Amino acid sequence: MTDKTMHRTETDLRVALTTLAERWEQMADRAPEHPKYLYIDPLTPAQRDEHARGAAYRKAASDLRDVLRTGRIPHDLLTDAELETHGTAQ
Repeated sequence: MTDKTMHRTETDLRVALTTLAERWEQMADRAPEHPKYLYIDPLTPAQRDEHARGAAYRKAASDLRDVLRTGRIPHDLLTDAELETHGTAQ
């Protein structure tokens, strides 16, 4: 594999991962965040699920963008072995 091919492959991968993060953000926008204190009626199970799904998409997109920016796995996604290697937040 030549340097040019390797660079193109890495660039293609970064573009694909950035596109994936954008798609997750679009999916999150379809599931709006619900303000915690503005409800008179409690959320329905479907609304709670929608909120949870949106939050999960937002977190996944944010994590992916962090990985692309820093080259490191976010701390809250590290395995126990990785935490021992890199230290814990405590």
